[in-house]
Amino acid sequence: MTHPKIPDELLTEQWENINWNKAQDDLYDAQLDIYYAAKKKAWDSVRKLQRKLTENIDFRCLAVKRVADANSCPGVDKFRLRNSAEKMQMAYELNNDGYKASPVRHVTFNIRTHGKVRHATIPIKFDRAMAVLHAFTLLPVEEAHSDYNSFAFRKGRSAHDAHTHLFKALIGEDAPGFVVVADIKSYYASIKHSWIMKHIPMDKDVLYQFLTTDIVPGSRLFPDHEVIMTEDRGISEGSNISPYIGNYVLDGLQAYVYNALYPDGDKDYYDGFMVRYADDIIFMARSYERGEQILKLVDDFISERGLRFNRDKTMIREVKDGFDFLSFHYSMNQNGILKITPRVDKVDQYINEIKAVIDSHTKSQRDLIERLNASLRGWAGYYKFADSYDAFVKVDNAIDAILLNHAIEKHPHWSKEKVIEKYWYLEGNDKRYYTLSYDRTVRVIKIQEAVLVRHKAVDPRTNIFSEPEYYSLREQFKEINNVTGKYSSIWRKYEGKCYFCGNPILVDQAKTIRTILPDNNPNYREQVYVHELCAMGEWNLIRLNDEIPATAPFDYIKSLEDIELSDKNTNTKKPPTNKWKWHKLRMHFATLDCYSVTLKFSDIEKISGHKLPDKWYTYDGRRAWYPFSNVNGIAEAWYLEGYEIHKLDIYNHKITLHRIDSDLVSLNIPDVLRNGKIPKNAKSELETHMNAIVKKYGLAKKKRKRGKNKG
Repeated sequence: MTHPKIPDELLTEQWENINWNKAQDDLYDAQLDIYYAAKKKAWDSVRKLQRKLTENIDFRCLAVKRVADANSCPGVDKFRLRNSAEKMQMAYELNNDGYKASPVRHVTFNIRTHGKVRHATIPIKFDRAMAVLHAFTLLPVEEAHSDYNSFAFRKGRSAHDAHTHLFKALIGEDAPGFVVVADIKSYYASIKHSWIMKHIPMDKDVLYQFLTTDIVPGSRLFPDHEVIMTEDRGISEGSNISPYIGNYVLDGLQAYVYNALYPDGDKDYYDGFMVRYADDIIFMARSYERGEQILKLVDDFISERGLRFNRDKTMIREVKDGFDFLSFHYSMNQNGILKITPRVDKVDQYINEIKAVIDSHTKSQRDLIERLNASLRGWAGYYKFADSYDAFVKVDNAIDAILLNHAIEKHPHWSKEKVIEKYWYLEGNDKRYYTLSYDRTVRVIKIQEAVLVRHKAVDPRTNIFSEPEYYSLREQFKEINNVTGKYSSIWRKYEGKCYFCGNPILVDQAKTIRTILPDNNPNYREQVYVHELCAMGEWNLIRLNDEIPATAPFDYIKSLEDIELSDKNTNTKKPPTNKWKWHKLRMHFATLDCYSVTLKFSDIEKISGHKLPDKWYTYDGRRAWYPFSNVNGIAEAWYLEGYEIHKLDIYNHKITLHRIDSDLVSLNIPDVLRNGKIPKNAKSELETHMNAIVKKYGLAKKKRKRGKNKG
């Protein structure tokens, strides 16, 4: 159905006045309703909520915006979203009723460095926006029923999470000795349409259109008579909804295997434990025979969906013999230590890709350096979570050799030494960098100098709808742990050493950030890296010596009390509803009339009816107890009812809160205490008691005013 044409001026005004942040927040709320309905398997409610979502004009605009921002190549109609009016018009026209998908453009291209041929299908912009809009409705359903250890195409999860959970399962005295590597042949091209239509919970008419689009060869941009009809199987890898459909098809595989292996319910979890990244699947087994049993069960599961194994890549391997998974190689040395390294073929493939970039480069030397650095940062960023130093050295050396050959070809009459002197800068005694001759700061980076880190895996029991606060915290943690963004300069400043103990922070040592407050300038803040164990030890020292703050290089408790909360007081996000996770806890605080209240973490769990994430019991999880500017965290439960944190005792699992708007009264102090002379012992006793009262009631802290600032 075509929406009536609206004047371009009005369409432009409507698009440019959209509050995108509010639209995104509203979308999350709508998806949250779908998530809880899917969790209860209330499928009628799911369908109604999905329909309501797709009819919302703000959510349609978000779908169009995502397609426009991607700026991908056009489909068979050559149409590109060029201005605000076209985007708004498309949003109005996104309609489920009578929707008919256009043919997709099929292109084939060769990858020189791989020696392989790849195929891609490109939908038109309108169909892409429809796919994004319906992906909004399918995402919360998929999250409600996904396997815990499924890590692809899920917000807050990555291939590194898959590797970390696999690695943890394969180390230790009780670790399984075998792995089952299950490789599915032509996964996306082989899924049966009949299975998808029966089981995927979304609008069936729209889903049918996504599955049955015609294909037009890439050389013909408009469909004529040369149209390839799709078979009754396969989904387009170019569609924005395909990753979610692909995940849903394999969800339930872990439970299927466990239920078959342990019909009585008494599980040996690691004997049959699965890690999955899209269609890359690996199981653990305690014996070869158990591996064969698991492989048979997986085959039964995927056969129903029209899938089959790639027999050349599907295998049962002993862990000690090594195996490959997601571009990494797992191997065990003579001492029984398991290592993860980049696959040799992936390293060689990347070197070939870099060589192709250098060989084909025709622009300036500066442009070449910038292109190489961007590529190197991305490649090293993926592999820096493993034992990758040797691979990084190999890549650095190969790039230097390729660049040297090109430089010699450019100056055939120069000596090798003269070429090196012009293009390479010697730093120290042994480090040479390819640079601009007139600006030595513009250089090709050495990825062997990258900080190798251990990835801290996501809790697989959580997702963005069940624990939004947890995922908000992880975003900051990843920047700290990966030494990226502003944290890279902090790392370089202290040369990767712990500020507390002065020793280097090694790859396998947990690290965190602390803020130091120098005595000569109490308003100046500086962040430093420290060992996590050093940080925990320092915290315990202060808690045991409250009266001797000088024992610490800075005051932890003060720094915790100074956590900025003002953003929370003035934000514009919607107040929590009675469907909110912490609603019962808020109602508990609404009934209180005392000034101070102390609760154990276990009390909070009992009152709210929800288990707190394990991380909230640790120092690294302390931020979760304070308000967020972007989500309704647990702190809203007490803050909205007039309480704020006075003391967060992580190690005794307690929290003390004081009423914000409590009445204040003046204190009459006898003149003899203010102006007269008193015994030394009396002075000491009075000061001790007064300090204790000041501390107990938080009188030294500036009281915050509730509500927005006026004026």
